[in-house]
Formats: sequence, C-alpha cells, structure tokens
Amino acid sequence: MEDGRPANYQLLAHRSDLYPLAPHVHYATINTRDQKILLNAGLPPELCHYLPNAITPPHLPPSTSQETLIFYPVRGIRRKNLGELCLLAAHAPSNVKFAVALRSTSEEPPEIHDDWVHFAQHHQLPIQFDIGSKSPEKFYQTLSNATHFVTTSISEGFGLTFLDPAFLDKPLIGRDLPEITRDFAPYGTLYQNIPIPLHALPNELKHRHLEALSKNYSSYHQTVTPKQKEEAWAEYTQDEHVDFGNLPEDLQRHVITQHHLPHLRSWLKNALHTPPSKIDTSPWSENAYSQRLQQIFASIPTPPKTQLTHLDPRKILSQFLTPSRFHHLRTIPPTKPSEPPSRS
Repeated sequence: MEDGRPANYQLLAHRSDLYPLAPHVHYATINTRDQKILLNAGLPPELCHYLPNAITPPHLPPSTSQETLIFYPVRGIRRKNLGELCLLAAHAPSNVKFAVALRSTSEEPPEIHDDWVHFAQHHQLPIQFDIGSKSPEKFYQTLSNATHFVTTSISEGFGLTFLDPAFLDKPLIGRDLPEITRDFAPYGTLYQNIPIPLHALPNELKHRHLEALSKNYSSYHQTVTPKQKEEAWAEYTQDEHVDFGNLPEDLQRHVITQHHLPHLRSWLKNALHTPPSKIDTSPWSENAYSQRLQQIFASIPTPPKTQLTHLDPRKILSQFLTPSRFHHLRTIPPTKPSEPPSRS
C-alpha cells in the first residue's frame, strides 16, 4: 500500500500494528527491494527471507499465425502504462500488430483503460485490447501466436512479465525496472526511459508536476517541503528531458499525436530483430520454490512466543514516499479521463 496505493493506505493509516515484530514472526518478500526496505526499517535479518514466486509455463497450442504480433499479457490497469504501448505502436513498422490481454476491472475502474482503447481506435493504432476476457482459449492462442512480448509497466512487485517470455522462449521488448529486474538474469531488449524534450511539453508542466507531488504526499498524510519540490523538479527534468512514462495521460497523448521520435522508431526496429537470449529458468521453477521454502522453515527455530512489538510503519513509508520515486501513474486516478486530442 505504501508503493503507489494511496487509497489503500488511507484505510490503514491510523494503525500502528501493521508490521508485528517477534522471534516467532517471519517475513518473506518476493523481491530483494522489499527485503532491503524491511531490513532498513529495523527488521532483524534472521526474520526476513527472500522467496521469489514460482512460475509454471502453460502448455500452448501450435501457432496459427505468421504475422509479427507483440503481446502484452496483462490486465490493463493504470500502472501498466498503456499510453507507452500506444507510443510504441505509433512508431512500429507497418506490418507489426499489438495485443493486450485484459481490460481493467478488479484493481481499479476501467475508465482509463477504455480511454486508451478509444484513443488507439481514433488514431488507427494497430492494437487489439481485451482479447482474453471472453475466451481463455483465445488468450492461450495469442500467447502461442505472439512473436514478441512487451512490457511498458512502471511498477511491479515480482516482475512476472520479465520472466514469462524466457519460459516460453519468446523475445521481450520494452521498459526495464532495474529495482525488480536486478533479481533476474538479464533478459530482453529493454530501455529505462523514453526521453522527451522539455521544450516539446506545455509550460504548465512544472506547476502540474509539483502540485501532483504535493497532493500525493497529502494522500499519505505527509507534506513535501519547498526544497524537496525543487529537487524533485530537477531530477524529473534531467538534461532538459522528461521520461515519457512519467507524464500524465493527457500529455502522453499530446506527445503521441504531435511528435515523432526517430530514435524510438530505430530502437524498435532493431529490438524486433533481436533474438531471445537463453537464461536458466530453474530458479523460478516449482521445485526450486519448494526447496527454498523448506530451507526457510528448516532455518527457523521454535522460540517461545513472546510479546509482540511492531516496526514503525513510517520507516517503511518514508522509503517509498520520496520525491525521486514520485510517478504520475501511481497517484489517485482522475475521476474523468481527458478526451483524446485530434492530430493536427
């Protein structure tokens, strides 16, 4: 909830007992980032274990297509950054198609997802959305037909999207998340940002960014200082550029409709011709998970139950809630998405 879920945080902000602490209470994290955060908050190392998820690849039917198909096998919630997928589609070769697995329904309302669907249709982008909701068979057929996987997500917990392609021997392209992918062997042709010149964006961006930053802090019952604001703006606009993935949705649409990015077109063309690398996937097998879990249990003594104390939840929040980690797509969503602009 501290990691970009302010609405959830508000439900529990009054609680001081969220993280119980005692010799018989152990924690397991699915990535080393969260493990480090808990340790920094004061959790003893012997009570904190790294336990990455197991992956069981599906059995797929034979491919029935010869076209270049780039598949994003996720539910299209806001942090999956569908605007960046539209940007890639706008710069892809004419023979390339894209597909997204599912519409957003459970984690958040579907309006932002649907707004991108309408935008893609309006600008004739080669993307099919929600291909798997009515037919699981079509989802698995699309997995088989896909020539590439893509990720444009700006935040992950475990990072299944980065490992699924390796299990299926498919190339992966898209956005890297180093704090998550550092747990894996290098796989895929990935970028860490798509730089957009600051002069190509509206002048009010600074005001909007700092106002959104302040509101985000307020949603966690915190305040941001003027010094933090200036530091945040300087980091956000390094080298007079802004990462496309950290723009509000209406400005993402502005860039897609008003600016062509030759460097992105060239990168995408090269990425589509890069074969998948070979990595050892056994560390994420069910057998490896079982062995790791047994080792954790074996390392835990049976101490007498003692009185619980608690980690200070502010020590965890403070590691997630920093100006440098602020992201427009992790704030409370707008109530009504903006209308897509027309191409001039």
